[in-house]
Amino acid sequence: MASLSGLRASVRPIARAFLAEAARRGLAPRVESVRRSRELQKRLYARYLAGKWPYPVAKPGTSFHEKGLAFDLSSDLGTPGLQRLGALAKAFGIRWGGDFHTPDPIHFQFGP
Repeated sequence: MASLSGLRASVRPIARAFLAEAARRGLAPRVESVRRSRELQKRLYARYLAGKWPYPVAKPGTSFHEKGLAFDLSSDLGTPGLQRLGALAKAFGIRWGGDFHTPDPIHFQFGP
């Protein structure tokens, strides 16, 4: 499991409060990915383009993960759990990837 320490310091307390509330509600969130290097983003993007990764991946240089403003979660509750996490995220000012034009239900980010 990844750590939220890869997030920018300015958003880390908000993300921690969100995850604490999600856990309190029994949503069982696990942080899977936070900050990514440009090289890791390139590798994930290539896997996505090759059909070897099930979730959308932003082009290298455009990812909020590279900026320390995004994190990916999983939940033991599967899709329903991710949907509930997405609804809760909004109360913390966090955007949920499940609402994106190309849905990315594991993705949560700060910013547009």
